[in-house]
Amino acid sequence: MIAHATLPVHSDLHIAVGASVTVFVTALLTWMVAAAVMGVPLGSSTGAPSAPGGSGGTSPTQTVYLTIQINPGNGWPQYVPANFSVAAHVPVRITISNYDNGSSGVSGEFAMVRGTVGGTETLNGTDTVSQVDPATVAHTFTIFQGGAVLLNAPVPVAAGSGAVPSEVSFVVEFNSTGIFTWNCMAPCGSGPMSTPGFMTGSISVE
Repeated sequence: MIAHATLPVHSDLHIAVGASVTVFVTALLTWMVAAAVMGVPLGSSTGAPSAPGGSGGTSPTQTVYLTIQINPGNGWPQYVPANFSVAAHVPVRITISNYDNGSSGVSGEFAMVRGTVGGTETLNGTDTVSQVDPATVAHTFTIFQGGAVLLNAPVPVAAGSGAVPSEVSFVVEFNSTGIFTWNCMAPCGSGPMSTPGFMTGSISVE
C-alpha cells in the first residue's frame, strides 16, 4: 500500500511545488503501470498464520526438489536432501520424486493433502488432487506443530520396479521463521522413521 501525505505549501512556492508534484505523480503512475506489467509486487501482506499454507502466488519464487530413494548401504528408504532451507513469506514449490515402489498404506488422515496452497498437490505433473488412495501411499511429507498437522503431502508408490518415479508437487508458504521438523507418517520401518536424514528431517525457514 502506498501512503499519501498532504504537505503544507508556501504560497510563493505554489507554482514550483505544483509542477514538482505533477512530475512526481506522472513518474509514480508510470512506475505503477510498469510494475503491473512486469508483475512487481507493490506491497506485502501481514497477519498471516505462522505455519505453512498462506495465499500463495501464481509464480512461486523458490523451488525445492526432493528425492525418495533406497539407501544402498542399509536398504532403508531415504529423503534426499532431508534437511534444507527456504525463505519465509514467499511461495515455495516442493517437488518430490519417489523411486520406492513399496506401498506402506496410511490412515485416511494421512492420505489427505493438508496445509498446501489451495489444499491440493499435483501428481505426476497432470492430476491435481486433495487426497489419494490410502492403499497406494508409499510415504508422506508431514509437519506437526503442537500436536496438529500443519502440512501433509501423501506420496504414491513408484510404478513397476521403481525405475520410473512417482512425482508429487505442491506449493507451501511459511509465514514465520524457525526450524520445522518433518516426518514420514507411512509405516515404512522403525529404523528409517526414527533416524534423522532418512524419513525425518528439518526445514530451516529464514
